[in-house]
Amino acid sequence: MNRVPPTRRLSIGTLFYKKIVPIVWAVFVAVLAAITVWRLLTAAAEYSPFELVPLIIVGLIGFMWTRLVASGLADEVFDGGDHLVVRQGGTEERVALAEIEDVRESRFMKQPPQIELVMRHPGRFGRVIAFVPTGYSFVPLTKSSLFYELTQRIAMARRERL
Repeated sequence: MNRVPPTRRLSIGTLFYKKIVPIVWAVFVAVLAAITVWRLLTAAAEYSPFELVPLIIVGLIGFMWTRLVASGLADEVFDGGDHLVVRQGGTEERVALAEIEDVRESRFMKQPPQIELVMRHPGRFGRVIAFVPTGYSFVPLTKSSLFYELTQRIAMARRERL
């Protein structure tokens, strides 16, 4: 049963979360560091150069955190009807809907909101494939329509398989 066009995109590009957010964070910390250095150079002995240490530590932690959160996200997820096509980096995997054990949507603990596909057996990307769904809303305590659609389609694929 292949009713859905195979080129329908289910995820938004993660370029923003993987590349732009860490760069914005690094630029923000660099500007704060430049202001602190300028204050140190223009002021008398009131300020200590050790004021930069916490700023550098916070900058490194924030940069690493943004990279860590986004590193597990799939770059693109396309709908193929009875399967999904998942791309991450230069790797692509075709995942049958019947092989997906569970669908979860993380809204509160993870930003951006993510849909996680828990596989029956680990594939190229591991047992859990996470991606940022298209059209997610910022309304609290709601799940995206894509979450409900995938849940229904996976249940139908499992019934057809049996």
